[in-house]
Amino acid sequence: INTGLFSTNPASVKLYTTSQTWSPSNLRNVALVAIGAGGSGGLGSQSYGGGGGGVAIRILQVVPGETYNFNIGSGGAAVNGGSNGVNGGNTSISGGSLSSSVFGGGGQRGEATGDAPTNGGTASGGDYNIDGGNAAGAGVGEQTSGGPAGGPDATISETNSVSSRFDGNSHLVKSNGSKICGAGQEPSVRGGNFGGGGGAAASGYTGAGSQGVVAVFFF
Repeated sequence: INTGLFSTNPASVKLYTTSQTWSPSNLRNVALVAIGAGGSGGLGSQSYGGGGGGVAIRILQVVPGETYNFNIGSGGAAVNGGSNGVNGGNTSISGGSLSSSVFGGGGQRGEATGDAPTNGGTASGGDYNIDGGNAAGAGVGEQTSGGPAGGPDATISETNSVSSRFDGNSHLVKSNGSKICGAGQEPSVRGGNFGGGGGAAASGYTGAGSQGVVAVFFF
């Protein structure tokens, strides 16, 4: 699903960053992509980055007169003062000819202390459903990276930016070839692009999770 996602290259793509309804203007084949928001990292002496958002992809034909509902998840806010992070919000697509919602779950919050990685958001309702990347687990005295949207999982004690599997080599890119799915970022840095988990921190503010998005690819 990384490089051969679509059988033909999309003619264009449009991103929706606020919750709204959408009605197609003509008969088209499209891919509807729901990307959950990233969680923010925790703040502490042994803290964890936020999880990445899940990615659900549904390929279908849309018809004029249908109405689809786009609900966009907000990224987990940065925290300070020895706090746990904030969960990322869920992104979903419903209505129209869909029998069930296309759902990209938000990444979980990073903990200020703990002994297990932060989970990425789940995904469901698509032809392809890819859970968000888990943030790295931290050793004593460590602050780790967040998880990327759509995975992969960050490795244990990872403190560098972790790119999404849907990077510039995949079809989940803007018309200019730039990435849509965000990286999980290093300590204290906001999650990248859309759905990336924020990094943990030992002091100051943690990295916020980046917001979710709905992408519509037109063929």
